[in-house]
Amino acid sequence: VSERIDVPPDGRYGWVVTACVFFINAHTWGVNSAWGVFLAHFLSHSTFKGASHLQYALIGGLSISQALLVSTLVAKANEKLGIRFSLVLGTLLVSASLLAASYATKVWHLFLSQGVCFGYGMGFLYITASAVLPQWFSKRRSLAVAIASSGAGVGGLAYNLGAGAGIDSVGWSWTYVILAASTLAVNLMCTILLKDRNKLIRPHKRSFDVRQLAHISTW
Repeated sequence: VSERIDVPPDGRYGWVVTACVFFINAHTWGVNSAWGVFLAHFLSHSTFKGASHLQYALIGGLSISQALLVSTLVAKANEKLGIRFSLVLGTLLVSASLLAASYATKVWHLFLSQGVCFGYGMGFLYITASAVLPQWFSKRRSLAVAIASSGAGVGGLAYNLGAGAGIDSVGWSWTYVILAASTLAVNLMCTILLKDRNKLIRPHKRSFDVRQLAHISTW
């Protein structure tokens, strides 16, 4: 019995997927980079009494670390429940974290919302979306990945400027609410449009296999 070799479409709906990953990067990594604007405001206005500079600095790093540490859980969720579940969960976590941050009265509230919860949401969105994109391209894969990755930079620029303007005009709390609404709308739309090709590719590798830890690489 001959095996059918999958040939990626190298375009067509793949560009829609590229745009979705672009906007997901913009509304995860880009929004996360706006923490620097909030940080500057909190430090200059002593918003949270008794909070040290180190505590503030750890919040931004905490979100990134959690996004990467949750990768095994994300891979398992994608394998068992599908990418739609992971994307919806990530969207809800990101938006809920920003909304919760708007009600923060103590610095540890930001650790849980802006740090931990946002990091988990970013991991479920970013890792899932990044794994889907290569399925749609072969020759143009580098171009598609480059375009999608640039969303982090474009989103960072847009949301840094937007967060600064928002804090000056409506205050930091309402700025968080606006970010929560924008991430919910855009990431939810991307979740609807993003599609994988698992039915055609039929990946046979498990998301996490403990037996792989026993393998010793030889050169």
